[in-house]
Amino acid sequence: MTDDSITRREYEEHCKRIDDEQNRQNHRLTSLENGQKVLSELTISIKVLAVNMEGMAKEQTEQGERLKAIEDIPGKRWGDVVKTVITVLVSAVVGFGLSKVGL
Repeated sequence: MTDDSITRREYEEHCKRIDDEQNRQNHRLTSLENGQKVLSELTISIKVLAVNMEGMAKEQTEQGERLKAIEDIPGKRWGDVVKTVITVLVSAVVGFGLSKVGL
């Protein structure tokens, strides 16, 4: 018959190894939990950033439309001036021609 009993010292060494392993695993779990917390915070930050960027893109589009309208004003005015000058010149030529004909 074999005796499978262990000495007190062996038992304490075994308990110490189990405690060390448990402490190591607890540290790993704490590290993983902290990493998960950081990832969650990063995910939330990215979502907020995406919402802000969407709003900024919409605002930029609206500002672009307003800027185009402002930039078009001088061109429209110039077109009106050219039309008026042409109308005056044509009227003058027609009036001069009619006055020569006797009307």
